[in-house]
Amino acid sequence: MYGLVEDVGVRLRNRCKAAGNLCLTIDYADGLRCFRKLSLRPPSANDFTLFETARALLDKAWTRRVRLRRLRLTCPKPVAPQAQMMLFPQSQEGSENREAVIHAVDRIRERFGPEAVRMGRMLDA
Repeated sequence: MYGLVEDVGVRLRNRCKAAGNLCLTIDYADGLRCFRKLSLRPPSANDFTLFETARALLDKAWTRRVRLRRLRLTCPKPVAPQAQMMLFPQSQEGSENREAVIHAVDRIRERFGPEAVRMGRMLDA
């Protein structure tokens, strides 16, 4: 799941866009398909925020005990990133740290290639 989130996040950041909604499509081995959609408020292109939303989507969508054949994560209508800062942010320091980490990882990957830095969640993949 985190690999899907990284792909969506990189594409959004390269286009200077943010995800207002995330859609998850699950294809089961028996041919059934399940769609779920969640809104992000405020819109974000941060991998950590996208991953939290994607996990919530997966928890809502994966209701059957049947083997999964495919997961697909999309951002149907990217929006412009939020220009105005929140008046009363819940945790300003945490969000600034998250943005700094993602920005640093993007710069390292630009310079040394996409496999130069991997998140710990991706080590077994």
